[in-house]
Amino acid sequence: ARCALFGLLGLVLLSACGDGSAGAQTGTDIRAPAGEDPQSCKGCHRKLNPGLIADLERSPHELLKVRCEECHLGDHDRIFADKGEVPPTVCGGCHEKEWKEFGQSRHGRHLKEGKPNPNLRAHWFTVGSCSLTTGCHSIQKVYPDGSVGRCGGCHPTHLLSNHEARNPRVCYACHCGADNPEYEAWLTSAHSFKSSSGQGYVADCVECHDTHDVSRGITRGLSPATSNEPPTFEPVAVPEEFEAQRGEMLARCRKCHGTRFAREALNLADRWRRRAAALVTEAGRIVEALHRDGLLAPGPADRVPNPIVGSKLRLGGEQIYDFVMSPPERIYYDMRYHLYPRLWRSAFHTDPERAVWEMNDDLKTKLDDLRELDRVLRTPEVR
Repeated sequence: ARCALFGLLGLVLLSACGDGSAGAQTGTDIRAPAGEDPQSCKGCHRKLNPGLIADLERSPHELLKVRCEECHLGDHDRIFADKGEVPPTVCGGCHEKEWKEFGQSRHGRHLKEGKPNPNLRAHWFTVGSCSLTTGCHSIQKVYPDGSVGRCGGCHPTHLLSNHEARNPRVCYACHCGADNPEYEAWLTSAHSFKSSSGQGYVADCVECHDTHDVSRGITRGLSPATSNEPPTFEPVAVPEEFEAQRGEMLARCRKCHGTRFAREALNLADRWRRRAAALVTEAGRIVEALHRDGLLAPGPADRVPNPIVGSKLRLGGEQIYDFVMSPPERIYYDMRYHLYPRLWRSAFHTDPERAVWEMNDDLKTKLDDLRELDRVLRTPEVR
């Protein structure tokens, strides 16, 4: 969460001011051209935000002579109310294909069937390991006109170049940290090597996840491969849907890799995810059994009620990190919301050190700790 906070802070500053020293660093002349009205948008912001204007004047919008009011609609009250953000419907007026693709992605769909999810609001506690105060989910912001999505989340300045938007550092603002280590895992892989041309990387985020519909090729749920592993807390994907999505991802991998190599790599990540899910499932059963037997102390009924589910035991979903939760619940929380997602996301981003060794060992250690705690709590002389 901390890396997301600082990453997003940087993007906010870029969005608000562009590169504040763009003129000094790039040699761009930010002095007003002859005849410019000092009360115009450019005339005013050339003094207030010179870096913003420097970015704008090097952008495709400037070449196409797009006026400020065409994006910001010319209403200062509205501009200040929206903190300068532009609804995606405005961007979609010119970029219709990109807007539609974005709307189909997980970035563009709000988290509850197209409607704001009342559970996902900034709380003083955390829900599902996310404090919702760092701004990551603001990419699914709902605007007064009903549109959803922040184009500025990935296009953070007025330069608005494709090169800028596909910089992995843009993705890093949200996809980093304790439970979202995609950026860190990518850095350890060969994908992050500089390309032979010296321009860009062997494979950046866009190369694998597409541009605006970033959800394509990403499988939902656990792989439907048959096994003797116990049922897990996550649903198993529908085989037909899984194969279709996996086929899309393989098509991307085949640009650089052979089909067999790519399929084996993805299947290996599937197996690690299923194994990790089985460990978390066992942990959940232990905690639920302790709760049924009245051995959680303090139990949910002895703490401040969860504002979403009340005094019921909640593992997953709306489970919150409570500073006075029982030790077994705390262990489960760490396994479910930190170690498990860190393992499978690292596995799919080809970071075996983090997935196979570090997180896998930590998951097993946490489960062993929980098993021992269960034994102790069920020992009469201890109680």
